[in-house]
Amino acid sequence: MISTKAYRLPNSAIGPLLGAAILRRRYFRPPIDVYWTYLAEHSVWSILYDADGLDFVIACLFLRDVRQIDLLHSDLDGMADSLTKRREATHTFLVDEHRKLYLSALRNVGIEQSKWEEFCLRFFAKEGRERPQVSELRVALGFIVASLEQVDESHSVLVITG
Repeated sequence: MISTKAYRLPNSAIGPLLGAAILRRRYFRPPIDVYWTYLAEHSVWSILYDADGLDFVIACLFLRDVRQIDLLHSDLDGMADSLTKRREATHTFLVDEHRKLYLSALRNVGIEQSKWEEFCLRFFAKEGRERPQVSELRVALGFIVASLEQVDESHSVLVITG
């Protein structure tokens, strides 16, 4: 099972996050890793997604492909890509633009079984994996909504999967 956790961060703390993500190697002593400490000190709120993180990713792909709700891209994509490479875990930012564009729609989103089946045929036929159930997708959507509810003009949510 892949873990996923969301952190609500002030936008002013996002820039320095990249520096904190660097593992500081030292001669003859263990490396210093301040990343998790930085997140703990600067996050205002955090939530652990208590299910497989792959379901979160699949929910985001479903929303993008079926509902045209793209939560995987924002103006912080460059930062997310750099953090993903440095920490070897997928980083995604949910920003105020996502909240304004999609939150009300996500609160009311229905998951039609036929749309889910069609998506699964396209996605999982290529991947060769067992697909999640609709109930697991609903849990992932609840996590997404709870995370987006924490976003405002001065705060973003960083979702780390892996």
